[in-house]
Amino acid sequence: MAFPLTVYGKFGWEKVVTSTQKHKLGTRMELPDGRVFYYSFSDGIIGAGKLVQQAVLVTATHVRGRAVAAAALGTRAIIVTNSGASLVKDKYKDGTIFVSDGAAEGHVYIVQGHPAAATTATFKITIDEEDGIQDEALTTTSKVGLRLNKFLDAKLFDSNAINGMPVGVAPVEVADNRYFWCQTWGEAAILMIAQTSIAGFVARPYATGTVDGGVRMRKTASLQATDARLPQIGIFISAATSTGYSLMFLTISR
Repeated sequence: MAFPLTVYGKFGWEKVVTSTQKHKLGTRMELPDGRVFYYSFSDGIIGAGKLVQQAVLVTATHVRGRAVAAAALGTRAIIVTNSGASLVKDKYKDGTIFVSDGAAEGHVYIVQGHPAAATTATFKITIDEEDGIQDEALTTTSKVGLRLNKFLDAKLFDSNAINGMPVGVAPVEVADNRYFWCQTWGEAAILMIAQTSIAGFVARPYATGTVDGGVRMRKTASLQATDARLPQIGIFISAATSTGYSLMFLTISR
């Protein structure tokens, strides 16, 4: 069954939150005014106008360096040696497997599915490419990394433990384990922390305190040690005082 890559929605569709899945994770929705949203699944409660980040890692050992069996060109299966944590079936579905070292390093594939796996077991990842592995075969020197779909188990941005990139803003109140539309582009209201926002200045995540899900300006007068390492996520359109909500133009993903 095929799924549309983009849904052209009506105003209000972005506010629909469900406990059952209606679209493929990562489905893009564009509204008539150009605002863009991606279909996501929550891990924890996320308030309206709060910044959302991708899920934490299943285990640090999956980041890179996982051993694989040799796999010829055209093969759709990659046999991976697990380590660090057991896996439930299809945890990495619609996520990414990439070759981090050795033969075929630099190549990226999307995961179609995989079985459950014990901590030290080997398991088969089926890639979502009809022509299978292309350009360069895998050998026993190849090492791979795994990453969840960035919209699976999306959570409130943690200001004290940055362990994933910001993926958007929740346009409504989202309960734990719910499907929702995460906004990535266009006008959005967002929580302002520790400053009064100024129209025209760029925004970055607030990552130096105990309040989660907020943003602040990136400007010379407020630079901090972490500021240069944090991504720009948009441009303020209106002013808002600290703990108020500012209107901004998100530029995370079009």
